Amino acid sequence: QRKLTDRTALLTNAHMAVLDNFWAKMDTATEEFTSKVAVVEQLADLHTKHKAKFESKMEEFIQTNLSAVQVKAKELQEFKEAAHAMKLENNAEAITHIAEFNARAKKVQKLFTS
Repeated sequence: QRKLTDRTALLTNAHMAVLDNFWAKMDTATEEFTSKVAVVEQLADLHTKHKAKFESKMEEFIQTNLSAVQVKAKELQEFKEAAHAMKLENNAEAITHIAEFNARAKKVQKLFTS
């Protein structure tokens, strides 16, 4: 009976040592996991912060450049309209000069034919 009790005590002690070792490893793993989760949470916070900052800067860049492009497009349109007006004006002047030249040519022709 005593041997059985001693064996039981040894097995219980061995079992308790295994359990203690297991729980110590579980505690260490839990601490490591908690630490890694904290790092991941910090990285996620940084990512969110920088993503928002990046999106804000990108929106600002788009708005700034969109405005500049719209201004340039308006300037280009105004230039095209001015060039077209000058072309029409030059055409009108050319027609006037041709008409004047033709009128003079007819006068000269009359002088030589009469």
